[in-house]
Amino acid sequence: METMPDTVLQNPVSHDEGSAPAELPPLAKRPRRGSRKAAAATTAAAAVAASMPEAPSAASDDLVVLPSDLGIEQTQDLRAQLAACFERAGTVVFEASAVQRVHTAAMQLFVMFCRDRRAAGFDTEWRQPSTTLQTAAAVMGVANHLQISRNPS
Repeated sequence: METMPDTVLQNPVSHDEGSAPAELPPLAKRPRRGSRKAAAATTAAAAVAASMPEAPSAASDDLVVLPSDLGIEQTQDLRAQLAACFERAGTVVFEASAVQRVHTAAMQLFVMFCRDRRAAGFDTEWRQPSTTLQTAAAVMGVANHLQISRNPS
């Protein structure tokens, strides 16, 4: 029986020295506007967002109220919710005061969402991020990527 070299076990994702690591994929592949796929995706995303246990009930279309639990179990719903509001021309504001539990997968979604919106020329802000969310962002080293500490709380 042949064994795997230790370097493969220690570093399962590798790249040639001198080359940059692979880019993260975009948050969502967006179908062309006006296509049936776009309509179906929008309808599906709206249905998922509406079925979330603590679905956003915002006065503004640009306000996204985050639930208290952003555990791994909620990441699929969170991804659908973020994809549904990705192309909003205005500033997307996350109301994050209720967040009490956050998983790394949710933080990765937020990083990709904020990165891709910045690249598309859109703004994202955080309103009253909870201490839990701020601490998670700082510990994971993504507070600057999320621009979570520069927004009013």
